[in-house]
Amino acid sequence: MFENIRKITIGSDMKNGMHYVVGTKYNTPSGKFELCNIIYDERHWVKYGTLKVDLYILLEGESAPQPWKSFQDMPIAFEYNLNKLNKYEHEIA
Repeated sequence: MFENIRKITIGSDMKNGMHYVVGTKYNTPSGKFELCNIIYDERHWVKYGTLKVDLYILLEGESAPQPWKSFQDMPIAFEYNLNKLNKYEHEIA
């Protein structure tokens, strides 16, 4: 279930929280990238008993995703994909 996250909202106020959606493209001074995965860190939950979510990006011209941000011990709302397959899913080692 947690491997199929499409969107998260960070913060206790859903309307004014920070929203991250898989597929969003960012254009920054250091380069262009796309949010490709939002992953619930189950190992962190088992070890520490707290929620942790990792965001992975795909840099323009690259083929392997890399970590971008992590959120833990914060109010997080999840939205899941309705489809089983997601064109942004990559295997994270």
